[in-house]
Amino acid sequence: MKKIVITAISLMCFISTLAYSQSDFSVDLGVAGVTVGGLSLTEIRLDLDVGTRFISAHGVALDELGLSVPATGTCFVTASNGIFCNIQVDQNSYTLDLGPTLVGNIFLKNEFGVIAETGTVFIINVL
Repeated sequence: MKKIVITAISLMCFISTLAYSQSDFSVDLGVAGVTVGGLSLTEIRLDLDVGTRFISAHGVALDELGLSVPATGTCFVTASNGIFCNIQVDQNSYTLDLGPTLVGNIFLKNEFGVIAETGTVFIINVL
């Protein structure tokens, strides 16, 4: 019985550390010039987890009304020390191409992979 209790407590402690793990970085990106469904996309908030070669991105995209939609994707650091990401939001894909100054372009691709809109993306906050 004692072993069962110790095992259960150990398992609960392990699971609780998984559920509340911190991201390596959190970044808030401002967006200008992209409209989806008649509403302007204003911000993308992402938690970034750095791997050996790639960066996992999870978060939300926010529109002008403050409504959020889940977003997930992959990023990597470019040869020019910029950041390139593909982020999936609903049926749409966003390609972010930030230069070394962390200002760049955002491309909205529709469900067919065609660039529907081009805008600007810039860093608001990094945590």
